[in-house]
Amino acid sequence: MSNDLDTTPVSESQANFDVAVNDQVDEVVDSLTKSVAKNADSSNAVSVSEAELQRAGRIVVGEVASPAPTGDITVTVAAFRRGRFIVINNTNQTVIVQISGQSVTAPRIPAGLAGNLDSDGSDVRPLDGSSSRAYDLPFRSADTPADGVELDAHVMVRDVIIPANMSGSQGRVSANPDASYEISIKKNGGEIGTVTISTGGAFTFATSGGAAQSLEAGDVLTAVAPSPSPDESSLAGLSFTIKAREA
Repeated sequence: MSNDLDTTPVSESQANFDVAVNDQVDEVVDSLTKSVAKNADSSNAVSVSEAELQRAGRIVVGEVASPAPTGDITVTVAAFRRGRFIVINNTNQTVIVQISGQSVTAPRIPAGLAGNLDSDGSDVRPLDGSSSRAYDLPFRSADTPADGVELDAHVMVRDVIIPANMSGSQGRVSANPDASYEISIKKNGGEIGTVTISTGGAFTFATSGGAAQSLEAGDVLTAVAPSPSPDESSLAGLSFTIKAREA
């Protein structure tokens, strides 16, 4: 009888079954606590075999000094039902963990972080969003916004993903506008979404095409007041935060 972790089988009539049971326990413990080290070079790719992942619950990804990785590192794991495992990224690059040909987006683990992952034999998925870190983007304008003015800006220092329609974002005003007030959210001068404030002070967040938006280090994210601005004199105490995550 085989199993996904290939542990020592124990039959009902087996002699010295206690030895086999002890071996099986050791193998299960190894699958939870042992580590396998993988060092990436300029190929930006490493692979983990089925046998390695059956006997290790952690993959520790490092990098060689020369030729060092030059971009995202792809870790391809064997296609079997491993269940949960951890990937620790000890490199200066983002690590992508996948099964070759998987159908869902592979999890990305930023440099210096760890990801708690699951493999069902076809796809690797993150558990509880652990493979990425929150990266919130606050905007504020204490004064009454002038027509078409740039309210606030962020210069990105790392790659970030804003989810579809800025899901989870929040905002407030101390005084409501007298007409619907639409703020343009721009990346490097091009609109990628809007934040609309109703006359009742409710915020509606939308991304272009209802799709997630990606930002790279060096990109500039701005919030720009409408032009012409409807009843801007009534709006005051504007602040909102776009919920994002590291790519």
